[in-house]
Amino acid sequence: MSASPPESPVSAVETETSSSEQAVDPRALERVRTAFGLTEFESELLSLCAQCEIFTERAPITFRAAADILPGADLQALAPSAPLRRLKLLHLDSARGPLQSPLRVDERVLFALLGLHAPDSLLEDFVQWRDGGEQALVPSQERTALLLAERWSGADWSSSDHVELRGDDTSGKLEVLAFAARLSGHWLASLPVSALPARPDELATLARLWTREALQSGSVHSLEGAHELDDARARALVDRFLDRCPVPVALSIGQHHTARSEGRTALRIDKPSRTEQARAWRQHLGPHARDASRWIARATSQFHLSEAAIRRIADGAHAAPGEDERTAAELWTACKGVAGPSLEHLARRIEPRADWSDLIL
Repeated sequence: MSASPPESPVSAVETETSSSEQAVDPRALERVRTAFGLTEFESELLSLCAQCEIFTERAPITFRAAADILPGADLQALAPSAPLRRLKLLHLDSARGPLQSPLRVDERVLFALLGLHAPDSLLEDFVQWRDGGEQALVPSQERTALLLAERWSGADWSSSDHVELRGDDTSGKLEVLAFAARLSGHWLASLPVSALPARPDELATLARLWTREALQSGSVHSLEGAHELDDARARALVDRFLDRCPVPVALSIGQHHTARSEGRTALRIDKPSRTEQARAWRQHLGPHARDASRWIARATSQFHLSEAAIRRIADGAHAAPGEDERTAAELWTACKGVAGPSLEHLARRIEPRADWSDLIL
């Protein structure tokens, strides 16, 4: 399984056109128009505002002035619910109203119109971009990755295609997502749940920026850390955020997590089977796997590890565990350290519904 990686959205800024004149790239304008579903007038207005940004001798243009230049002027283009303002492609530069306020193109969108690739500076402190790497998946997880890749290859990026990843392999979920994104020709943009703001206005702004980035770069988005949420209010915050993100998003949750599943496709990503773990041990131990069959059989019967954990532990082997007792003991200790369960995850939290007014003395 291999695929050519898509162009990195976080690579060094580079132009797609050899023209030395910094002007709006018609191909880039068409991509932006298609990505955001803009009307012809909306795209022409965006292009005109970008030209005013590019050429310093021109002052920022107002909608009233643009309407005198562009045919088919439609004030609906500047409505708060229309794409130009809802997704913050354009900003009103004053409080003089939509007709007389100077119009400025958002920095991220301006770079895109110039045919340049640059990350959104407002998201770079929160979002981590990932590719699929070179690590192969175990067969059971590869099947799930293929399902996701097929789903995303023909996805409508303006639809709320949300997927819940259940199961006990937390690290495996991220590897499956990155692998599937790579196969489908996309990058994976991961946002930690801890970065979600509690204030409704800030949450809505972040959702719009995240949605805009998905539409513009065609990236698949994932929310990380949702499996750690035990508080009902925190889970409700995630639900509100996803309600505002009409783009493909994968939500990794714990196997006992009672997240809302309405309108979401649920897939399971569990740790490898015993057979898959044994195969992973032999693969990652490499030459040290000789005469280690008995040790591997004992390890797979005692520990239920992820492929990533096996890979990490096996990298520390300096001899064959079947021949060297010290190496066998060190690897066994490492397995115990990874597999040692936390007591708080062995039981489900019971959240009280009563409050002080229900107390009867």
